[in-house]
Amino acid sequence: MTTNIRARRAGALLGFVLIVLACAPWAAPVGAQRVEETTLAVPALGVSFAASFIADELGLWEREQLRVQTSIIPAVGSTNALLSRSVDFTVGTAASFARVNTRGQRVVAIMQLMDRLTVEIVLRRDVADKAGVTAAMPVERRAQALRGRRIAVDGFNAMPHLVLRYVARKAGIDAERDLTVTPMQPPSMLAALKSGAIDGFAFGMPWTVMAVRDGTAVTLLSTPRGELAELYPFAFLVILTRPEVCEAKPTVCRKLVAGYRRALDTIHERPAAALAALTKRLDKSDPAILAESFELVRLATSRTGRVDEAGLRRGYDFLVEAGVLKPEEKLPPLAALYTNRFVP
Repeated sequence: MTTNIRARRAGALLGFVLIVLACAPWAAPVGAQRVEETTLAVPALGVSFAASFIADELGLWEREQLRVQTSIIPAVGSTNALLSRSVDFTVGTAASFARVNTRGQRVVAIMQLMDRLTVEIVLRRDVADKAGVTAAMPVERRAQALRGRRIAVDGFNAMPHLVLRYVARKAGIDAERDLTVTPMQPPSMLAALKSGAIDGFAFGMPWTVMAVRDGTAVTLLSTPRGELAELYPFAFLVILTRPEVCEAKPTVCRKLVAGYRRALDTIHERPAAALAALTKRLDKSDPAILAESFELVRLATSRTGRVDEAGLRRGYDFLVEAGVLKPEEKLPPLAALYTNRFVP
């Protein structure tokens, strides 16, 4: 009998403890730990997209109870995948944001990953030497060496192509008539440069750093090193989505942004850990080249993740100056096209 009474008392005590724990202020609400899923397009396997790869490699989205399926979809194809509903999010630029919204389609920016451009233009060394290019020359004079050259980009109207057009225009060169522009993927750019099939290429790190370090090319222009300062501020990389995505799934948007915010913090506060994670994704890169490229990207990486309206506006102005948009093609009011409500 005594044993049964003790058992009943122990059971009652256990039940009371469980009720207290369930009602405690730290107790998670029902459904708080539900894992959600989403899809993300990244335009290239390059260091400029470090935040995406670091978030993935370090499991930063998983910490937010979000499973992200990431796809590499080159150049403007990533934005097209968003518009066609093949993915929920893409890493875009202020320029792609402006182009889409100006031409009748609608995307919104919910986070900013980079505050300035990370595009470089390199020329084959023999071509640059023949043109007398030196680092001390103004950009406009250096850009004269582009006239009549064969230049590779990752895709037509992707950011490297737009920077090439902008720089050519500064030098008085018609990018459509006076340049031969060829789309190709980064590994092919390096091979084509060495074989003489192209005279240079416009892209980001580590590919431009590779070409310069092995002696094949010289740097004609480097935005991450501070050139084209008139383009700052520039919302270079932003997270884009369709308006209805965050209306229907606000928790997914919040979790995606929170994971990215962890990645930005890691890049700035724990660069060694960030570089180690990035090395796993770009495992075929030379460590010294990757380290130099990462430091350049780190300079351009946002510390807050907050979308900058002036940076978005600069993307629109850039397209007009590059001759991609006409001045009469107006951007809708920006207030309805971005939000910082998901940024922690």
